[in-house]
Amino acid sequence: MMNNMKLNTNMENLRDIYKEIAEKTDIDTAHKIYCAFAGVQVCFPKKFYTLEYVKSQIRIQYAAGTSIKELTRRYNYSERWIRKILSEGRLEDAK
Repeated sequence: MMNNMKLNTNMENLRDIYKEIAEKTDIDTAHKIYCAFAGVQVCFPKKFYTLEYVKSQIRIQYAAGTSIKELTRRYNYSERWIRKILSEGRLEDAK
């Protein structure tokens, strides 16, 4: 790939996806992504953090006084799912 070639910094010359990445980050980052993933179809998960991390944070923040309603907004999960996670945490603590 173009690793040794001097990088043209005019973003108008980039394909749309690389242009969008460069606009959101910078052209060097877009080029690194190109070098690492060119030709590969990449799907990004809708959620940024692992499920284990989110569950632990929900339990910690709820114990610290954060409301379920606020947790649903913060993590973009349903109230029902948040309550289920909190319930599972109580069951694990009881063991």
